[in-house]
Amino acid sequence: MRRVRIRPFHGVLLFVLAGCLTVFSEPSESTEASPKLVRIPDDRAGAREAATRARMQREELSRRIQAAVEQSGKVIAGLGAQAATLRDPNLRLALDRRIAQAKSDLQIELLRVKANFARETGRAAQAQELEAEIAAATKPKISKSATPSGTTSATPSTGGAR
Repeated sequence: MRRVRIRPFHGVLLFVLAGCLTVFSEPSESTEASPKLVRIPDDRAGAREAATRARMQREELSRRIQAAVEQSGKVIAGLGAQAATLRDPNLRLALDRRIAQAKSDLQIELLRVKANFARETGRAAQAQELEAEIAAATKPKISKSATPSGTTSATPSTGGAR
C-alpha cells in the first residue's frame, strides 16, 4: 500500500474545501424559518422597447452621417485628382484651399445632420446647441486687415474726448 504524505498547504486546501462544501450545501430542514427569495416582476418589455427604439435611431443617424461623408468624400477625391494633375503651384494651392474648405463644409454638414435629426426625434434643446455650433462655425471671422485704414479700435492715450 502506498503512503500519501499531506503537506501543510494541502491541509489548508482541504480545510477551505470543507468550508466551501458546508457553506454552499443545500439548506437543511432546520433552516425553514429563514426568509425565502421572492422574485419581483419588473417591466422589462418597456425597457427593451426603449432600447430598440434608441438603437434604430442611432442606426438612422449613422446612415445619414455616412451618406454625408460619402458625398463629401467624392467631392474631395475629385478635387484631389485634379490637384494631382496640375503643375502650376498657384492653381494647386487654390485647389488645396478648396479641398480644405470641402473638409470644413463636411464638419458643418455633419452638425446640420445631427441638428435636424435631434429636432425630428424631439430633442429640441440638443438641436439648438448644435445649431449654435453651426452658427459659430459659419460666422465670418473678423480679421485685423478688415478695419478701415486710419482708424483704431483702442481708446486715445489722452483719456478720451475733451
